[in-house]
Amino acid sequence: YVAYLSKHYSGVVSVKYYDSTAWVYRGSWNAATNSSANICLAFNGDIPYLAYKDTSTGNANVKKFDSTWVFVGDTAGFGVVSDNISFAAYNGLPYIAYSNYYDYSKVNVKKYNVSMIG
Repeated sequence: YVAYLSKHYSGVVSVKYYDSTAWVYRGSWNAATNSSANICLAFNGDIPYLAYKDTSTGNANVKKFDSTWVFVGDTAGFGVVSDNISFAAYNGLPYIAYSNYYDYSKVNVKKYNVSMIG
């Protein structure tokens, strides 16, 4: 798997995987829009998650692939970030870490609960 910011479509993040013969899109070519170059692809088991900064709101957003790319948690995001986003799963629970722009760029870490990840 690889996630990247499109060279041809401003702010669009694409996710591809190798199917043993070629690189193909995981879902649609636009897994996320309004994104900065600050993206993070991680897995919870075999489910890919994409964390990124939404340039239209400044918020950290997370999507997971479930036949299509769907938001995890609140679509309003998880707080205004400065430049750093990291995402990981530990013991099956997804976590996001980001620096909060309005809190002197302090690091925030949030763990998702079951109702958020569906």
